[in-house]
Amino acid sequence: ALSIIFVAQVGGMLLEEDPPTTRISLEGKWLSILGNSDSYSDPTYNDSSWKKTDLPGFNLNLYDTDDSIDSKLPPKGYVWFRKKLNLEKVPEEELVLQIQDTHVDRVFINGVKIGQTGEFPPHHESGWLTFRSYQIPKEVLKTGENTIAMQLYYNVDVWVTGPIEIVSKRYGKIRKLKYEIYIGHFTAAFCVILVTVSVFLLFFYFKRPYEKEYLLFSMSSASMIVAFSYHLFVKYYSAHPI
Repeated sequence: ALSIIFVAQVGGMLLEEDPPTTRISLEGKWLSILGNSDSYSDPTYNDSSWKKTDLPGFNLNLYDTDDSIDSKLPPKGYVWFRKKLNLEKVPEEELVLQIQDTHVDRVFINGVKIGQTGEFPPHHESGWLTFRSYQIPKEVLKTGENTIAMQLYYNVDVWVTGPIEIVSKRYGKIRKLKYEIYIGHFTAAFCVILVTVSVFLLFFYFKRPYEKEYLLFSMSSASMIVAFSYHLFVKYYSAHPI
């Protein structure tokens, strides 16, 4: 707990001392469509029939009705988002486009791919709990209208968490590092709590073997520990075979 507080304070100090010289918010209205086509990244593509969707958001409704998305959304599939960005002047410094978290994604600016997190089918691998920070090549952005397109693959529901911004590269590095430290510390702390709960419940089961609920909940906690540990291993040691 003390280490988490320390990291939060240090991270906050770093961000305060080094404010971004460029910060362009991409949050708000985007256009969205269910399905998949390579042409959706083309800045000349006609997206006038697409639905308006607010990003960031959870459990996004991608239909023209007010009904719950859960009753209509296929269990897995592709979603595309597009947004226009008008620039009076292109910043001279190096820039990154940042998205806090989503499923598997691929991002384009003016038809040029700038980054991807996770793997799309047929070799699907989630990009969950990975802070996106995609460097924007200097020749990609232009004065006037720019088109940002994001391809998403989901297998539960559709969500994109913020911030969604274009920021100076130096500021972006600090924020990405801060997020990764938060995730590492909180996940480790959560695993410690789960281990304690699992051992505690197992102890009660040995004392009262006729109450199977203790064993069930202990095994459930242990399975969550394995799942979180595996995710961290894949995230930070992906080059090492299991």
